[in-house]
Order: sequence, then C-alpha cells, then structure tokens
Amino acid sequence: MRSHKASDAICRPLQYATIMTTKFCSSLIIFCWVYGFLWFLFPVTLVTRLPFCGPNVTDDFLCDLGPLLALASACVPIPGTVLICGTMSSLLIFATVFYIIGSYTLVLRAVMQLPSAAGQKKAFSTCSSHLAVVFLFYGSVMLKYVSPGSGQAEGMQKFTTLFSSVLTPFFNPMIYSLWNKEMKDALSKVLGSS
Repeated sequence: MRSHKASDAICRPLQYATIMTTKFCSSLIIFCWVYGFLWFLFPVTLVTRLPFCGPNVTDDFLCDLGPLLALASACVPIPGTVLICGTMSSLLIFATVFYIIGSYTLVLRAVMQLPSAAGQKKAFSTCSSHLAVVFLFYGSVMLKYVSPGSGQAEGMQKFTTLFSSVLTPFFNPMIYSLWNKEMKDALSKVLGSS
C-alpha cells in the first residue's frame, strides 16, 4: 500500500499534492528512520559481544563493520556473525535497490506515455542523472557491506569507504548540474576559451 501510493504520486504529477500529504510524508519519514535503526540493532549487538584482542587498531578511515569483523576474526573464528551481518546488510541494500528500480520502472513507463518527444527527453535526462547517483552510491555500498569481513584485497576496504563516504557526495552535485543547460553552456565556454 505504502509503495503503491508513493509511485502513484510520481506517475500522476497532477495529483501529487493530494497523494503526498503531510501525514503520508511524515509516516514515510518515521518508517524509514525507525526501520533503519531497528534493522541494525541485532548486528550491532552481535558485534559488541565479539572478542577483540591484540592492538585493537582498524586499518580504515572509520570504525566500520568490515574492519571490526576483521579485527575480531583475528582472535577467534566468527563465521556465524559474519554471515548474519552480511545477510542483513545484503537484504537491506538489495531491498532498497529493487524498490528504487521498481519505482523508476513505473516512472519510465509513465514517461513513455508522454505525447511530446521533448517532454520524454527532459524526463529521461532527469531520470538518468538520478539513476547515475543511485548506482554510484549503491555500487560502492554493495562492495563495502554485502560481504563484510570477507578479507577484501589490501586497501580495497579503504577505497570503498573513501568512495562511498567522500567521493559519492562530491560527485553528486556535479552529476546533477551537468544536466543543467546553463551549466553545460558555462562549461563549454570555459573549456572552449582555454
């Protein structure tokens, strides 16, 4: 019901204000926050019960799931915890990605029904920038969380952490602004004059 109502608001833009009420938006926000916090309560509890021995120094930019599992696995084998954490991360990530893909499928189906080619082109342009950002973010997040503690190549964990936490937000405004006509004109002017 919830996803059907949200996709109706996207695919029927003239009814957006009546579908996306303040109450519905508030319930979506509350659902996402509560679900996000509760989903990882069990993995966090598992990680806090792991034995940590040795230098207790993670080889990463931040204290994240993968480095913590690698640190604990140096003390004792923890295949069950790694499996549970990886499974829960994977379920959340793939459920979100499939929801986004499903939403964009509905949006693209609605765009294909637009009568003008110019309207379709503009809608595809907007959707493609959104999808580029989504795949950039979720691609790096999948590398990082789908198989945490799996012994990734040396430096790969740092790279994916850096990419998902710094480079993705850095590229986000660039991707959106490159679809802007004024930005394209300014960029072509700068590149043409140098």
